[in-house]
Amino acid sequence: MPPRRSPRKHKGPTEKPVKAAKPKEPPLPRIDWSANRGALIWDLIAQMEVKENRLVLFGKQDKDEKSIGDRKITVYKRIGGEIMPEYFEKSPNALAKRVKGKAEDLINAYKELAKELQVTGGGLQNDDDDSDNEGSGVHQFLDCYISSEGPDHDTTPRARNIWEKLTQKFEYFPALHKFLAARSNIVPPMVATGVGPEGRKVVHLQPPTQTQNTFDDDCIDPSLKNPQTPDPTNQELDEDELGSSPVVISSSPSPQAPEEKPFRGKTAARASTFQRAMDSAKAANGGQQRPRTFEESLVNLQSQMLQAASAREDQKLANDRARIRLDEVNQLLTLHKIGILDNATLAKRIEAVNEKYADHPKRAHSPVDDTPRKRSRHHSSSSDAGSSQPWDRNGSSPAPGSDHSLGYR
Repeated sequence: MPPRRSPRKHKGPTEKPVKAAKPKEPPLPRIDWSANRGALIWDLIAQMEVKENRLVLFGKQDKDEKSIGDRKITVYKRIGGEIMPEYFEKSPNALAKRVKGKAEDLINAYKELAKELQVTGGGLQNDDDDSDNEGSGVHQFLDCYISSEGPDHDTTPRARNIWEKLTQKFEYFPALHKFLAARSNIVPPMVATGVGPEGRKVVHLQPPTQTQNTFDDDCIDPSLKNPQTPDPTNQELDEDELGSSPVVISSSPSPQAPEEKPFRGKTAARASTFQRAMDSAKAANGGQQRPRTFEESLVNLQSQMLQAASAREDQKLANDRARIRLDEVNQLLTLHKIGILDNATLAKRIEAVNEKYADHPKRAHSPVDDTPRKRSRHHSSSSDAGSSQPWDRNGSSPAPGSDHSLGYR
């Protein structure tokens, strides 16, 4: 007989400890930020400029600065406790949201007004001295940059006038510009455009001294600081000296370029250093040409687009000239119809108009109409079958070079 099991004890529902609900914060009244000539806004800007708050809100400015692990809402809560302690004791979280909203409004207003300083001078200046324009794009700089300290003796009068207008419009602009002008998350150092008909452009919104990296002289090879020019008298060696002395490869470039052999009896142009390097690479690769890169494909596509646009412009110009010519001829015919011009004057005027619009040179790629003109329908039935000479209405053959001989009606 199996042992008897004891009945299970009935367990009631387990009661979990209930956390006490946090008391709701009382609602904050409306904050008048503009009271006392904007005293609260000035206090807010001063707290945003404090280092421990600035590092969290806008990031590090120097690489030596240490970041702080606080959250932005924590910083806004701390700022609210500094500028409005009476509200912080009652509703710290609600006050942090109010402070955050006001700070973001100030930053957005500064961003919008700072765009007017980015077009100072009415245009941009190209950096023509940049040797890497083909690869990195055309670098463009603003006409004037205003530092974080405000206008100085280098500021142009136009930029100074814009600065004064912005200060009158938004009195907090200079204080915000002091610590926001050099922030990359507020004013980007540079803006690069896509590849279009005018190529790629890189617009520097901050001074080049802030966007370019500087390197110490210790990183440069000493041999590159003082390059030695090879003596031209030691360049030519006899065959005996070449056979006995070891060959020394110099790091400095040779002053003379190697001569190229003429091709099929014609003198070939001297190739550039880049072309010689390309030829050497092709020869080392077995004559196989490397595939095009993405940048080269874009450049090729851009060239084709420019050629097509140029052809369209030429065709449009030709059509406009033809339309103007027809309008002038119609005006002459109207004057002849009302009796102002006689037949001789009309013929001279039409010939002058034709010569005026026939002297326009065409480009090499402009389309040329090579289709033969249709024969006149007034061709005489009694003429020779092999002759294609048109006839006028009176049955006489027009003189060569006249309008009828050219197919004009």
